[in-house]
Amino acid sequence: MLHKIFDLPIYLSPVAAHAETKESVLREIEKLKQDPRSYNPSGNERVYSDYMFGDEPKARKYKDEVIDSVKPNVEDFMGMVGAKQLDFGQIWFQRYETHSFHGVHNHWPSLFSIVYYLEFDPAEHRGTVFANPNRLQIDLYRARNIKLPVAFAPDIKEGDILIFPSFLDHYAPMNVSDKPRTIISFNFDLTG
Repeated sequence: MLHKIFDLPIYLSPVAAHAETKESVLREIEKLKQDPRSYNPSGNERVYSDYMFGDEPKARKYKDEVIDSVKPNVEDFMGMVGAKQLDFGQIWFQRYETHSFHGVHNHWPSLFSIVYYLEFDPAEHRGTVFANPNRLQIDLYRARNIKLPVAFAPDIKEGDILIFPSFLDHYAPMNVSDKPRTIISFNFDLTG
C-alpha cells in the first residue's frame, strides 16, 4: 500500500483586481527603482527589489494596494486550509530584467509565501520552479534510469497568485527575454 504523507498545499489562482492594480503598482516600482539600494547585483543575480527597504513609507503605498487586491485569494486559501487569521510578514517586489534570475532559496521560518505575478508574459517568461527536497538523492538514481521528478513548475499567467509552504526550495529561472518579469513576494504566518 502506498501512503502519501505531508500533503503540501500549493494554491494558484488569478487575482480578480489585477487589471486595476498592475499599472499603478508598476508606476510606484519605477519610482522605487531610482533608489540605488533597489539594485541587487548579488553574484550573477542582478535584480531590482525593495527587499532592503523594509517598511519604509515610500514603499508602503503599493504594498497596501497589492494586499487589497490579493485579499480575496488569500481568504480563499485560508478557507481551504482551515485558517481564520494570518499575519503578513515582509512584502517586496522583484524585477527581473534580461539575464537576471534568483537562485535556489526558501523563505523559512515563515509558514507560507506568496508570489503575485504582476508583469509576466507566459510566451517569454518562466514562473517559479520548485526544487524537489530530495533532489540530491534523486540525481543518484538518474544514473540507473529511474525517473523521479527533480522540479515542479506550475503554469503561470500574468495576474496569478501562487501560495506555497515557505520551506520549499524554489527559484526564478533566468529571464532570457527583453521584457521585464515583475513579481510581488510576501511571507505570512497563520495565527488562528
